[in-house]
Amino acid sequence: MPDVKVSYNIGTQIGSLVNFKVSQGNKILGKKWHDEGELYNNNHKAKLSIARIRAVKAEYNKAYIKAVGYDFILDIRFYIPSIAKAFDKATLLDDTFTITDNFGEKSFKIIKEKRMKPPKFFTTMNYQLRTPSALTTKSKGENEKKVLNPKDSIFIDKLQQHLLRRTELLYRFGNAREGLEEGIEDLSFKIIGDKLKEKKIFFRQGKAGIKGYEYNFQLTVPIEVHKMIYFGGFLESTSQGFGYLDTLPEKYFAK
Repeated sequence: MPDVKVSYNIGTQIGSLVNFKVSQGNKILGKKWHDEGELYNNNHKAKLSIARIRAVKAEYNKAYIKAVGYDFILDIRFYIPSIAKAFDKATLLDDTFTITDNFGEKSFKIIKEKRMKPPKFFTTMNYQLRTPSALTTKSKGENEKKVLNPKDSIFIDKLQQHLLRRTELLYRFGNAREGLEEGIEDLSFKIIGDKLKEKKIFFRQGKAGIKGYEYNFQLTVPIEVHKMIYFGGFLESTSQGFGYLDTLPEKYFAK
């Protein structure tokens, strides 16, 4: 069975695919979904959804993923049920999709669906990042943004600012409540264990990669914010596949 090369920019293509499928299922909702979002670098918008595609068997190289065989898993989460319904409707009408990455066009067919039960949310939750996360800052006089290490002294302040910006999305879709901002200002964040890893994702061969970090962490914020990062991704560049996370096993949950 031949190997298939997959570039790391496939995460961006998956985000575009989700937008397209939602619009197929509901044109009006799809337009609202496309137009809303927190604008980040290179016109990528953070929304209340997160998606990633992964090979069942793969080897990870510096500039690409080598998929062994043809089996892939597409993971998609939606914060808003009506958006999920629009996506489901579109996939029922057409269970195929095509993605073009740096190594050419790839055609997929959905052969099986499995609905994953979301976790029970508490104000304090423990998470494991499955893809790198990135939170950037730019100092006065600097041309480029710097990706913060989660152990940096200003990380928590920047995290608060980021979450406050993203909660605007909750208000736009009617999923916020009074006092949400105060809960974010009182947030608590700490890294769990010693698995902090710096990773670079290379979207194009020969070009500089985008740096991020993978780690386990505990976060105390309002439950609405936990749902936002679980269904929409953690921190920046989520439309490129950054910030996909899972809750840690139940024994780690903080009640």
